[in-house]
Amino acid sequence: MHLAYPSISSVIHNVELYDRKGSAMARSGQKALLERLRKLDQERDALAQQAKEQLIARANEVIKELNKLGFNYRLASSSRTREARGGISPNKPCQICKFRTDPPHDARRHKAQGRDKKPFTQAQLRDFGYTRLD
Repeated sequence: MHLAYPSISSVIHNVELYDRKGSAMARSGQKALLERLRKLDQERDALAQQAKEQLIARANEVIKELNKLGFNYRLASSSRTREARGGISPNKPCQICKFRTDPPHDARRHKAQGRDKKPFTQAQLRDFGYTRLD
């Protein structure tokens, strides 16, 4: 679950860094604050997990009702990353150009070239917003 505000872990890390630089915070008060932040972080994680489980249970109930009506639905979860799905690897050169770019591209980007696929020229790379790395 991604939130728009900094995580409590990052706040704890920043407080610890600040203390190493010679802050005026009292050591005992700082330790109590850090411990409270850690507990709040754990509570937030537990609440998020509980909410997730409740929502999944409700979703499964709705899916069961849809399936009773003759539809064929199922609830699936995917934790695969883009690269695991067959996305573009930033470390591999394009099979057609034989060089890497930033942002990365692969042979699929050459689809518009038809049957005679050729490496991109510097002008094409610039038009596409790519920078040649190799």
